[in-house]
Amino acid sequence: MVSMLGLIASICGALVAVFIISKLMEVTIIRKIKGFKKHSISIFVAWVMCTAIYGYVTDATTGKLSFLSPAVTYGLGAVMLIGIYVYMNRRRKRLAEQGNMNAQFELGLMYENGKDVEQDHSEAIKWYRLAAEQGDVKSQYRLGRIYYEGRGVSQDYKESAKWFLLAAEQGDPESQYILGLMYYNGLGVEQDDKKAEKWLKEAIKNGDSHAKCGLGLIYIKQKKYEQAKAIIREGCKAGEKWCKEIYDEYNLGKY
Repeated sequence: MVSMLGLIASICGALVAVFIISKLMEVTIIRKIKGFKKHSISIFVAWVMCTAIYGYVTDATTGKLSFLSPAVTYGLGAVMLIGIYVYMNRRRKRLAEQGNMNAQFELGLMYENGKDVEQDHSEAIKWYRLAAEQGDVKSQYRLGRIYYEGRGVSQDYKESAKWFLLAAEQGDPESQYILGLMYYNGLGVEQDDKKAEKWLKEAIKNGDSHAKCGLGLIYIKQKKYEQAKAIIREGCKAGEKWCKEIYDEYNLGKY
């Protein structure tokens, strides 16, 4: 029979675990580590530990180590997880309102994807913009994508290029790649092959293999066929289908 002392110990242990884990997870948001789902296993482990403590206290007189029944263990564990989940969402909102750019980015992502909130691109843009204006490269990239694709807003290449440029200047390879193509095609910016080449090379340097296809097109335009063939073959080896299409379209095998 479950003793009152054991039950009290279990509840206290659970409350302490909730408090400690919540505080640890609060720190992860500030340190740019995704919180709840990534740490759900750790939360369950903590709960099992609390259950073990409960079993020890309950059966201390007999010297046995017992555990709560599975139904109670997982039921209370689920309640604890839901409680932490609600707490973290509220905490994220408060941090965002206080100006924490990582929380602002996460909140923007939630509204953009409709995760745990009703999808609202206006709210997503609001929070992304607040974070982007503080220099958050992820938010700058997301704003660039939203305006580039016209996702929930009117398509605006000029506004898109503005945010991609800010992210590109901070070294984001995807932004550098897209910005390079925008300069190549004159989307939202004045057409400029030199700037296109510059940003595509930066993207390649930072590990973006898509940019090799775009750079190959510039070399073809400049009639630098040997260089075009070399860089596009690198893209093909990296599995870039666009590079394969360019290679075949321009018959680069003959060079």
